[in-house]
Amino acid sequence: GGCKPNPGRKYGSYRVTLNGDEVLRRERFDLGHGTNNEAEFESLEAALEGTIRGLMAAGLEPRMYEVRVVTDSTILANRVSGKKVKAMGGPAGAEAARRMAERAERCVAKLRLFAGYEVGWTDREANVLQFGH
Repeated sequence: GGCKPNPGRKYGSYRVTLNGDEVLRRERFDLGHGTNNEAEFESLEAALEGTIRGLMAAGLEPRMYEVRVVTDSTILANRVSGKKVKAMGGPAGAEAARRMAERAERCVAKLRLFAGYEVGWTDREANVLQFGH
C-alpha cells in the first residue's frame, strides 16, 4: 500500500502465492484518500479477504493453510506481530495510533482464520520491482 502525496490518494497491490505459484494478484487498486500507513493495512486486509474468498470458493478451508505476510511496512509488520510501536505525541498522534490499532486488529482477526501466520519484512525496493510502485 502507498499514498501520493502523504496524505493523499491511497492505493494498494498484492500478490498471493500457493506453494510458490501465483494464484491471485491485484495491481494498484484505489483506496480513496488517507495516509500511506492506512493504505498498508487496507491492502493487507484486501489480500486476506481475497485469499479467504478464493479458498472458500474452491471448497477449501482457510484453517488448513498457513499464511506468510511479506511487507515493506515496519509499522504493519510490528503491529500485526503484536510488537509495541511508539505513537506520535499529542491528541493527533493518539488518534492515529488508535486507528492503526483498529486496522491491525481487523487484519489479525482475519489471519487467525488460518492454521497459523507469520509476518516478514522486505525492503521497499523488492516491492517496487514486483509492483512498479
